[in-house]
Amino acid sequence: MKQKISVIVWNEFEHERQNPAVGAIYPEGIHAAIAEGLRQVPGINPGALPLDISTATLDQPAHGLSEARLAECDVLIWWGHKAHGKVEDAIVDRVQKRVLEGMGLIVPGFIPTPIGEVTEYYPTFIEVVMSLGNWAMGFFILTILLKGAIGILMGEVRYAGNSASSASR
Repeated sequence: MKQKISVIVWNEFEHERQNPAVGAIYPEGIHAAIAEGLRQVPGINPGALPLDISTATLDQPAHGLSEARLAECDVLIWWGHKAHGKVEDAIVDRVQKRVLEGMGLIVPGFIPTPIGEVTEYYPTFIEVVMSLGNWAMGFFILTILLKGAIGILMGEVRYAGNSASSASR
């Protein structure tokens, strides 16, 4: 049984180095600030396991996410911003595999960064097809329900009842 919940805070750590204003706010990187904030938070309830928090960055070997390190990770906080294209596909596949195995993944997307920028997200082809399929199924069900309702309202569909029992009365 685990004694601690392993959390890795991942960050590209490029914006802090390229933009002096951001570097002044986060000299050690936003990943270090997030990790420090999490270290100061006690467990949610008295029986909660303590957090074992570490950081990883894009410039480390294997982006700081080796197979062994990810195998021990319970929750990965992925703070990407400007360098998504620099992340190696093998690392992305490794993270996806761990998520499918049960590792938690927190991606603070669609939230402006502390300097007010928003990272854009483009859905994959599969996500678009699945969304269109959901919409199509919803419209199909709506069409069937409306066809029945309109038929009843227009008097085209009537309840015949049990004609044998009504004739005997």
